[in-house]
Amino acid sequence: MIVRKAEPRPKPYKMFDGGGLYLAVQPSGSKLWRLKYRYGGVESVLSFGAHPATSLASARHKRERARHLLATGRDPRLELSREGSSQTFEAAAQLWHDNRQHTLDQAHSARILARLDRDVLPFLGSRCIRSIEPPDVLAVLRGIKARGALEICRRAKQNISQIFRFAVASGWADNDPTTCLDNALKPRLQPEHMHRIGFGGMPRLLAKIASYNDNCPDRQAVTRNALLFTLLTWARTKEIRFASVDEFEDLSGKQPLWRIPAVRMKMRRDHLVPLPLEAAGIVRAMLDGRDDGYVFSDDGKTPTSPNRMIGALYRLGYRGRQTVHGFRGLASTWANEALKETADLRNPVRPYDHDWIE
Repeated sequence: MIVRKAEPRPKPYKMFDGGGLYLAVQPSGSKLWRLKYRYGGVESVLSFGAHPATSLASARHKRERARHLLATGRDPRLELSREGSSQTFEAAAQLWHDNRQHTLDQAHSARILARLDRDVLPFLGSRCIRSIEPPDVLAVLRGIKARGALEICRRAKQNISQIFRFAVASGWADNDPTTCLDNALKPRLQPEHMHRIGFGGMPRLLAKIASYNDNCPDRQAVTRNALLFTLLTWARTKEIRFASVDEFEDLSGKQPLWRIPAVRMKMRRDHLVPLPLEAAGIVRAMLDGRDDGYVFSDDGKTPTSPNRMIGALYRLGYRGRQTVHGFRGLASTWANEALKETADLRNPVRPYDHDWIE
C-alpha cells in the first residue's frame, strides 16, 4: 500500500525496505527496485525491475536470493547476469554502466543514470532484453521528442544502443534495435552557428571595443577588458565570468598561465590556457592589487553578468553580426586556415595542429 501510494517529488528519493533493498522514486513517477550491497569491500547496486511489474514480494524474494549468494561468497551481479535468456534491460543497463563507470567523471555518470531512470527504464527496464523490438524503442524515443527534448532524445538513443551492443557481446541479445530507427525519427535541425564578422571587420571591432563607453568608467573597464580577454584566449563566456585570481600563474613572468580547474570545465583534469602577454596584462590591470575574488567583476565578489558582454556588442552596433561565443568560431576559422610560408613558397605549412585548435 505504501509503495503504491508513493508520490513523485521534484527530486528523486528512496524508500528503504531493509537489508539493502529500496524503492527509487523518480520525478517522472517511475518506481525502481534496487539493492545496495557490498562484495569484496566494494559497494554495488543491483536492479530488480520497476514497480508494479515487479511487486514488493518479488523484490524481497530477489533480495533474499542475492543475500544467499553473498553468504556463499558469490557476487549476485555476476551470478544473475549468467541467466542470459531472462536478462532484463535494466540489469543489462546497470552492468553496462558499471563496466564503463571508471572512465567517467562523477557528474557525467550521474547524468546518464538519471536520463535512463527518467526516460527509459520505466518503459523498458523490466522487459527481457532479448524480447525488445525496434517499435518498442521507437515508442520511448518518440515520447521524449513529443515534449521537445530533442537533445535528450538523441542521447537516450545513443545510450540504448550502447546497452544493446554490450548485451549482444555478452550473449543476452541478438541485435541492436536502434540501428534501423534513423529514418523513423524526425531529423535534427542543423545548428545555427553563432554570428560573427569576417576578418576584414576585425580592426574596426577592436577599435570600437577599445573605446567602449557606457557612461560608467568602472563598469566600462570591466566590460572592455572582458571582451578583449575573450578575443585573446578563445574562452567561453562562463569561463571568463568565473575566472578567479587563484587560477592565474606567473602573470608578470615569461610564461603566464590560466589554470581552469577540472570541476569548472566538467573534465577529468585542469584546462591549461597559456596566456599571451597582452592577456596577462589585462588580468594584472583588473586585479590592481587584489589577491582574491573574481577577475572580471565590479567588486571582486560577484562575477560579471552573463549578458554584459553581449549587451556591449549590441550597443556597439553588432547585434545580429557578432556574438561573444562567435569569437571562438572566428578564432577557429583563422587558425585552421592560417598558412606559414616556407623556403619553398609553393608549399606553405599550417602552423597550428587541428587537434590543438579543437
